[in-house]
Amino acid sequence: MNACLASFCDLVDEIIIVDTGSTDSTMDICRTFPKVKLYEHPWQNDFSLHRNQSIEYATGDWIFIVDADEIVKMRSPAPGAPPYNAQGFRKWLSSMDQTTLQKNIHSSGVEFHDIQQGRMMMKLNSARLFRKGHIKYEGIVHNQAMVDGRNDGTGVLCPIFLIEHFGYDLTPEQAEAKEQRTAGLLLKRLEENPADWECWFYLTQVYTTRKKLEKAVEAGEKYLPYVGHPYFNYTIFFTMVYNYLELRNLKKAGEWLTLALKHLPRDIDIAFAQVDYGLAAGIHDHVFNGGRRYINLFREYETNPGAKGNNFTFTHNQPSLAAVLYHIGTQQVRDGMEAIFALQDILPKCDKNFMEKIVTDTKEFLSKYGIQLEADIQYESGTKFTTQKAAAQG
Repeated sequence: MNACLASFCDLVDEIIIVDTGSTDSTMDICRTFPKVKLYEHPWQNDFSLHRNQSIEYATGDWIFIVDADEIVKMRSPAPGAPPYNAQGFRKWLSSMDQTTLQKNIHSSGVEFHDIQQGRMMMKLNSARLFRKGHIKYEGIVHNQAMVDGRNDGTGVLCPIFLIEHFGYDLTPEQAEAKEQRTAGLLLKRLEENPADWECWFYLTQVYTTRKKLEKAVEAGEKYLPYVGHPYFNYTIFFTMVYNYLELRNLKKAGEWLTLALKHLPRDIDIAFAQVDYGLAAGIHDHVFNGGRRYINLFREYETNPGAKGNNFTFTHNQPSLAAVLYHIGTQQVRDGMEAIFALQDILPKCDKNFMEKIVTDTKEFLSKYGIQLEADIQYESGTKFTTQKAAAQG
């Protein structure tokens, strides 16, 4: 809690905290920050209820939502520009007041990184900044920010800071306890209202995180019929493709991938999943097509971070890019060398001059990449190729 509050206290005028029954030193830590206004409410198994209570206590024109397991981190400005600070944040908010009211925009997204064991596992643009009077949360477990009744508050992206989340960076015992609590609340929701279909999405995620994949795919299949609904969460496709791949069910993985490509043709995670599915199924076209689309989307996200909207992204990172480049490159080399060695049987059936030209051109091409081709040309019985790494050029 101390690290969380310290990371953003200079950015705001007041800090509203609703404590729902902590038994550790949380409240004592909160009282060490002069801007904190602390309120106590009994826990009622409803995250959105308590989130909305904190919003009601806020007095500012803008509301910034931060959880206790998160840290606010200032972004790096453009080269040569002054570092971002509280003054720059307030100046940016003033510009929001001047420009967004005319466009009926009352919220802003903040780039969100999920950190586990020192690595960024996922990121998205999360709606966190809201104009007072336009925000309400819904959902007793995984609460959703509703801006004027719509679940979409990331049309403008804050350039000043990002949020790092550590809520899933847990010991095995903590992770098990969190799963039991969350799954229990979701199953309670379904018991009270069997039509509460969004619970199946969150159960899929909970069971996937804990590697209970049979339960995860069962929940995911129950969620799928609601595809097309305005509140359907399309990240389920990425999760389900990988769950079925891990279960070695290529048929179901392929079915989910086909649906994903239909509904999310420009999703970077689905492009990455297509590569992995292609590798598992031995379908080269999936590797190449998915890889090319992934690379194009990666470049687009780098130049325009707002292009991904408020969707989770799990593979917009350098290791994933490296993996895609490796698989595309090795596949193309493998296919190319197979084609070159297939010439051994074809060339003797061609005109002598044509055959010699193809051999010469092939040698020149491969030498550019450090491969030396030796050709034993036999015009009657066939041509034999051998390759070796060319000597380094000094």
